[in-house]
Amino acid sequence: MFEPTALPEPESVGAYAPNGVFTWRQPVRAYEPGATMRLGMGNLLRYCELVANAASTAAGFGTRWYAERGEGWVVYRHTLEAASPAGPGDVLELQTWVQSYTRVTAQRNYRLWHVATGRVVARATTTWAFVERARQAPRRIPAEILAQIPVQPVPAIPERQPWGAELADPPSAHAHWQARGYEADQLGHVNNCVYAD
Repeated sequence: MFEPTALPEPESVGAYAPNGVFTWRQPVRAYEPGATMRLGMGNLLRYCELVANAASTAAGFGTRWYAERGEGWVVYRHTLEAASPAGPGDVLELQTWVQSYTRVTAQRNYRLWHVATGRVVARATTTWAFVERARQAPRRIPAEILAQIPVQPVPAIPERQPWGAELADPPSAHAHWQARGYEADQLGHVNNCVYAD
């Protein structure tokens, strides 16, 4: 007869430090890297989204809280700098913190570290827009979030001269993408990770 066994504790652990930085440990799962055996840009962005959601939930603002209010966050702008590879079996430490708030946006930063070596895997910054779900319109960030999730005014990515600034007329590149319904998230918004894939 089949006997159920206790499930192991999850490998992921997350907590806020006193300075407002949230840290989460995450093993790279075998199915995430592609043929190169390295995490691609889409998965690095998913890790940023994972730790942002975990940080929000740990502060008391989980999926149910947003759904009951009819509100949520969407990515307005994302910048990611990949620094070194990570692949199956690696354990990453994901860090995130809010650098600043405006009336309707939060600038959230990330650092992804390789636990065994201490090397930085990626750094990123995201401008998240707070929206009303039904209308997909910007909405003022609730006072509870501003009070509970502190600002840590430290940039994740060092300031650099923009690429192409040395060229008088930098070349441009364009891509066309047909959004598909199955790529939409719970807000009906195509997730930025899909574009990176």
